[in-house]
Amino acid sequence: MHAVYTVPYGMKIAIEDVKKPLKDLVQLVSSMDLDVNEGTFDSRFPLPFRVAFIISLGIWAYASSLHLLHLSGVDPVPILHPRRRSGLSPQGLYRPIYDIAIAVTTFTAFCLAVFWGFTGGDEVAIIEWEVLPLSCFAFLAAVLFSPFNVLHKHWRYQFLSSLGRVLTGGIGRDTKFADVMLADILTSYAKVLGDLWVTGCMFLTGVSTTSKPDRACGGKYMVPLVLSIPYFIRLRQCITEYRRAHDSGIWHILNAVKYSTAFPVIILSALQRSYISPLEEMNPEKVWFGEVQIWRLWILAVLVNSIYSFWWDVVKDWDLTILTVDPAAPGERLWGLRSRLHFPSKMTYYVAVVLDLCLRMTWSLKLSTHLHHLNDLEGGIFMLETLEVIRRWMWIVFRVETEWVRKGGTHSGYLPLEAIKGDLEDGEMEMGEMSGPGKHVA
Repeated sequence: MHAVYTVPYGMKIAIEDVKKPLKDLVQLVSSMDLDVNEGTFDSRFPLPFRVAFIISLGIWAYASSLHLLHLSGVDPVPILHPRRRSGLSPQGLYRPIYDIAIAVTTFTAFCLAVFWGFTGGDEVAIIEWEVLPLSCFAFLAAVLFSPFNVLHKHWRYQFLSSLGRVLTGGIGRDTKFADVMLADILTSYAKVLGDLWVTGCMFLTGVSTTSKPDRACGGKYMVPLVLSIPYFIRLRQCITEYRRAHDSGIWHILNAVKYSTAFPVIILSALQRSYISPLEEMNPEKVWFGEVQIWRLWILAVLVNSIYSFWWDVVKDWDLTILTVDPAAPGERLWGLRSRLHFPSKMTYYVAVVLDLCLRMTWSLKLSTHLHHLNDLEGGIFMLETLEVIRRWMWIVFRVETEWVRKGGTHSGYLPLEAIKGDLEDGEMEMGEMSGPGKHVA
């Protein structure tokens, strides 16, 4: 049974009719006096704790995705670490990540419990005990950079090496898939990076990090700039791949365009948040480009970013044909899917497509800093960050499964590269020779 949603015939809603109540609601919320004594979300779960929680959740999500893939018969080792195909088991890949997740989560939960016990909702105590949430960041740094042979030093340092390479927009020839996937994960953490900036800025300027977040800290354009960094990184990676493809990698350019669509969402949102036009208030008819026009452009940018990213997830990353011109061709291909599926249930793929569409739309809205008043009221930003981690977890599972199927993977093992049909260069599929579903690089 398929659910069908219709819009009543003849219904017409002017943009201004939607804009005005939304604007009034935002002004109402922003004018509210949200005192920490009233047990608000910020006092119960301060921003530093939320950042630490989302980081912990991401570690758990990545470990569980690799674990789930292994249980389903996919070996992620030759995909993520092609040079270590015979010397590393799947368990050896995800168990260290589990250990780190347990350590980080345990420390964060302990600090949060102590924070609740010592503050009890008291405003003065909440300000004084900001050392507890900040200690979570100190612990994370200690885990990541510790020179001692604890918590899998080899894997921690290998991650730092990969992160350093990715932050400069680089891609290793032997770690291409893993580097691209890490950069994509960073885009899911764009808002978390913004929260991390706000926390650090408040701390350095003498404002308690456990008070209400000052999202304009450091200047009204700093948070949007920080949000843009992961997309700049991924954009540069696409350009690097295009140059390696020697002018034949048109899909790399289209991939770069996809990440570029995030910038208008961020920029227009920042403009709306800081837009002031006395002239428009006095005579709106004589203003050719005002708040309403910016809002319309922002809506268009959100739709373009969400739809383009969703299409790329489904058609290029997962090789599904549901959004192509002829989703049923060729004959042996399942409708909207592909000729070879690793997971036994077809419904799994259809559900993933629907969830990805819904969560892609919400993620684009979350890049919009001008909606922070509405989001913060009930922890909306935190909820959206959590949903994006879940969406990225799902994306990793299907992305690795797709790569496994492309390279001839079976339940019993991973076929040698020599047995794979297609164009290979340095042990990798080159994007420039690919066209259509089933032939893509992330």
